[in-house]
Amino acid sequence: MSLELYKRYEIVFLRKNKYGAKFGINRIAKLVNCNRSTVVRWLKRWEETKDLSDRERKGRPRKTTTTDDEIVIGLIRQGVDEGLTSEKMQEQVQTEGINVNPRTIRRRLREAGFRYLKPLSKPLLSEHHQKKRLTWARSLMNYDWNQVMATDESVFRLYDIKGFYWQRPGERKICRKVKNTIKINAWCCLSAVGFGRIVCFKNNFNSTFLCNNIYHDGLLPAAREHFVRPDMRQGYFHNIDVSQWIESLKTSESIAQFVNVFQNDLCQLSEKLQQFVFLDIHGRIDLEKVKLYRSMVKKCFPHSKVDVKVSRFRLWI
Repeated sequence: MSLELYKRYEIVFLRKNKYGAKFGINRIAKLVNCNRSTVVRWLKRWEETKDLSDRERKGRPRKTTTTDDEIVIGLIRQGVDEGLTSEKMQEQVQTEGINVNPRTIRRRLREAGFRYLKPLSKPLLSEHHQKKRLTWARSLMNYDWNQVMATDESVFRLYDIKGFYWQRPGERKICRKVKNTIKINAWCCLSAVGFGRIVCFKNNFNSTFLCNNIYHDGLLPAAREHFVRPDMRQGYFHNIDVSQWIESLKTSESIAQFVNVFQNDLCQLSEKLQQFVFLDIHGRIDLEKVKLYRSMVKKCFPHSKVDVKVSRFRLWI
């Protein structure tokens, strides 16, 4: 890039002017922050023409004008860029009557200081988390997962956030969106039998909504279909009051920790009791396991009244 005009005259003043310091070339280059050859070139130009302005260019003229460049850069500065590539930007500027190829667009963006960069990334799992998950997985290697039902939920948005943006170094790209985004939440459960029911909702999660709507309308019917014989399904779980689970849910540090059992296609056992539904027919579980389950409930939820009782068909959380 050519040296600014005022720096050119500064070089001449420090070297040639009678009121100047009469510095040497190396010192001037250090003060002006340029190469030594640059200082020599502008001093030579001053001796020849006494004019330090840019000469008329004789090469091929630029394909775009200053106004065209502002339109191209405006796609980025005005927040219109949603991860656009140079090919897509070419299609947009053609509507303004600017006929350039994608390579020219990339050159103009680089001249303005933009770079096509990846977003900031952070490791999803630390080494400590990986070791804990591996230890937990090995401890349950021989566990009977046919008696477990796991749940998870996801958010589906109409407008998703792209992954790449044209941005200047040191600047953070901000995507302007409406405050209340258009989205829908979906909850589902699964077991060894297969997938359960899908419950769609727009509410935010809280303990009351989770028990009265999600568990009542999705979890219990799916558990009845997956674990109870067809001739015995009528009547099971109809006398269960899911509202008694609300206080237990509130004791969790975070409702998100309680609900999100499976993260990244792997289930993770936290220090608190996770959202598991254990169902078993009487006779398959011995008394030692019943004592173990009862102690887990008391440790995780000391203020809860939920207890494990031996019956023909048991359900506990």
